[in-house]
Amino acid sequence: MGLRSLVFSSFIFFLACSPNNHEETFYFQGTFDETIEEAKQEDKYILLDFYTVWCGGCKSYDRFVFSDSIVREYLESNFIFKSVDAEKDEGIELKNHFEVVGFPTLIIADANGDEVGRKVGFENRFIDSSYLFVEQIEDIAKGIGSLRSLEQLFEKEPLNADLMLKLIEAYKDHGKYIEIERIASKMIHFPDTSIQLEGDFNNALSWIYRKENPDPSIMKRFVENEVKPTNDLYFLALDYLLNFYKRRNVSDSIIYYYERIISSAPDAWYAKKQYAQFLFENNMNIERAKELAIEYNSLSYPYTEDYKQSLLMAYVNSYSGNIDSSLDQYDEWLKDFTAKYPIEDSYWSYHYYADFANRFNINLDQALVYISIAEENGGRIIDMILKSEILYKLNKNIEADEILKNALAIVSNESQYERIMNLLENHK
Repeated sequence: MGLRSLVFSSFIFFLACSPNNHEETFYFQGTFDETIEEAKQEDKYILLDFYTVWCGGCKSYDRFVFSDSIVREYLESNFIFKSVDAEKDEGIELKNHFEVVGFPTLIIADANGDEVGRKVGFENRFIDSSYLFVEQIEDIAKGIGSLRSLEQLFEKEPLNADLMLKLIEAYKDHGKYIEIERIASKMIHFPDTSIQLEGDFNNALSWIYRKENPDPSIMKRFVENEVKPTNDLYFLALDYLLNFYKRRNVSDSIIYYYERIISSAPDAWYAKKQYAQFLFENNMNIERAKELAIEYNSLSYPYTEDYKQSLLMAYVNSYSGNIDSSLDQYDEWLKDFTAKYPIEDSYWSYHYYADFANRFNINLDQALVYISIAEENGGRIIDMILKSEILYKLNKNIEADEILKNALAIVSNESQYERIMNLLENHK
């Protein structure tokens, strides 16, 4: 099939008739230059799957989409499909080259390696619909909704508000926040007040995320002066401000915005569980943390019955003087949970057991077993650091030093780097 001959409608019959036969892997194993050469020889597009080991959406693609034989047959027929770890080796260079700012990101490139379009994030709808995923990839390969095509349309229709919003979303996917400010400044002058509000919000957003001198003050003014608490943009603004300060570990501001979100939306269960965990882990306002944890544990919605309920109640019990029994209860839940789900979907729960045990200095031998499982299957820097902390407490300094030195070779996060160096310095 030629590079420009992708036609979704002609693929429908094939989709309906494809057997459900899962293969172990179908990624191209060469470098990016070799991927380009292969694409030229095969007359195919390139599909780059940018992922990280800690990315939940990336794992959802692997489990629900790329394991589906319908999707696999389609991709193998039309693309050279390369998986890219954005935090290792060539992946770091490719992430910067394509300006990847979030994960998962799927980038379609032509046979010369030039981007045609991208898909950022995972949609739960893909779990039940192979057709939907294939259709979206088909549209991206045709350039439909790509940044380039939207910019071309905008040149022809510079006063189209709907087009402006689509262009802003595309700029977000590319991390082009200066361009977002440019478009938002035009929207502010529209006579329609709802468009003005969208312009004000996106202008504020551009200042929070810009690479040099990010500034949250404009978003703060937006929340206080320009938007009603009942407006969806109000909650989005609070969430962006919360995450701004979480990235910088500013505790007072984190607490302030968690409280603002919860008071404005009493059913914000997701914020409640995150807030409770933040307070427990930082040993701050434990009574408030207990209150939130108990409330969250009482919820019975299917999407809240997760490991956080057991973890938070373990914290509640531990701060009530029942540390050993609380960890035993979490361990029972953990064994039941990991028996139901494959390791790639459950290894993070082992990390939380080990982290809890490490904080309270109990069951460290079992914690070492569990963090080793998490490290082996997740390969995350945070797992390596936690494992080293436990090893030091068990007087296994040589092994801990070796793990931290390996972590230093691949760490890219400044706070993690400082934590590693402090551990090495403190255990000379």
